[in-house]
Amino acid sequence: MELDDALPDRQGTITIATTIAGTDISEETTFDDDNCYDVIVEYTGDNVVHWQSGSSDCDAFQ
Repeated sequence: MELDDALPDRQGTITIATTIAGTDISEETTFDDDNCYDVIVEYTGDNVVHWQSGSSDCDAFQ
């Protein structure tokens, strides 16, 4: 796994894009609110899925 950009230091809109190198497999998810999210990226060999939960404790990130 490789991050192309730094993670944001404040809440707000963020887009998470995942691409599997050497393939045309990709997935993009945008969060456009101020909630905190847990995101799990699952690669099945055939596709990429972003699983997310909006029930994360935002205080854990401060």
